[in-house]
Amino acid sequence: MTPPRGPASGATMRKANHLTIGEVAEQTGLSASVIRIREMRYGWPTPEHAANGFRYYSESLTSALHWVSAQIQRGRSIGEILRDPLFPREVAPSASATRSRRSPADFSHIPDPLSADGIRLRRTLEQAIATNDRGMVARIQAECLRLKPDERERACDALLRELR
Repeated sequence: MTPPRGPASGATMRKANHLTIGEVAEQTGLSASVIRIREMRYGWPTPEHAANGFRYYSESLTSALHWVSAQIQRGRSIGEILRDPLFPREVAPSASATRSRRSPADFSHIPDPLSADGIRLRRTLEQAIATNDRGMVARIQAECLRLKPDERERACDALLRELR
């Protein structure tokens, strides 16, 4: 017989007002895998980790993830969002917060603004990535090839590199 897993097993006590990654994903519209990838690549978000590896998100971190999700819906990249002066500083990544084997991606070299097509493709691509829709990612990738090379880099290529 397999022992029970998860918070119900008593191995981990969840703090009041903290959510699991699944609950945060459901509330924000960001997939759990996208949230995990961003934690590894950018050192953000930084949930509390239980001894069993479960992630627990505070109310302020969940609110920040809502804000990030809204910014992505507006066509902004995660790198741009994390550098935004309006980013909630109380949950912002610290300079030493990276947990990945690689250093966080730096999108400061990517100029803006994009054309209407570039913005549309970036928004659609980020939404496809956030929902883990591989078919849509492939279709958008093909559409990105129609953009001029410099705009393709700004609208699509940088996001696609995040997936590798």
